Amino acid sequence: MSLSLDTPSPRQPRESIVPMINVVFLLLIFFVMTAALTPPEQLDVTPPTSDTEVAAQEAVKLYIDADGQIGYDDLLGDEALAALAETPPAALIIRADADARGTALAQVIAAANAAEIGSITLATGARR
Repeated sequence: MSLSLDTPSPRQPRESIVPMINVVFLLLIFFVMTAALTPPEQLDVTPPTSDTEVAAQEAVKLYIDADGQIGYDDLLGDEALAALAETPPAALIIRADADARGTALAQVIAAANAAEIGSITLATGARR
């Protein structure tokens, strides 16, 4: 009776997942670098619709939500209007909710006129 010692067969090396991880990280870096990061809107606003859409990124934005709450530069209500009067911008975009009361919009426009703001624009969404 003879015992034969078989030499173990060579194992095939396992495939490395390091190249796949490198590709995933490169894609992650690419998408992070190319994404347009914008600050969140101060108030939840659904603007009214019109035939043309106003989109000016350079001007300062003032928000009016459906309840008539006014937001400007991280301030709300009368503090927002006071801050607008203290340092009036050259151009102002008003993002008012479609359901906002006209009295709130009139109050903001009156404050903007008193502050002698050069350009006031009411932002709207495009009709579909």
